[in-house]
Amino acid sequence: MVNQDQFNELSQFEAWRLSQIVLQECRVFSSEREWIINRYGEEVLDPKFFSYAPPHVTRKVISEFHLAIENRVRDFNDHLYDLICKKFKWCERRDLPLIENIEIVALLIDIFGTNGVAALILLLIKRKFLDKLCNCKVRSS
Repeated sequence: MVNQDQFNELSQFEAWRLSQIVLQECRVFSSEREWIINRYGEEVLDPKFFSYAPPHVTRKVISEFHLAIENRVRDFNDHLYDLICKKFKWCERRDLPLIENIEIVALLIDIFGTNGVAALILLLIKRKFLDKLCNCKVRSS
């Protein structure tokens, strides 16, 4: 079973790939995708980009991806807080196997649509977005 403890830091490629899937597949993020393309060119959404771009460029692009996604998700903060933090008690349930938090997955699908939402969920969990949203007191490892 997968649980929160298994979600350690993202590798550079994982961070880029999850963000890339979200930006390309979730319609909710179409304006963010357009902004990224206008700023860096469409090649930043191609997996080949990661293999030829200098490390400092990939770090900057990944940072911009995360910022764009998290800023857009913040537009839903009040709604997410009420449902995920209060109703589903994320802080109490965060360490349960993900399958036992299926209501949260369903909620995020309902809010953000089905395309790319699996990547969005992983990104939000791995970047500890839900922990921050809900002000969870997380035990240190």
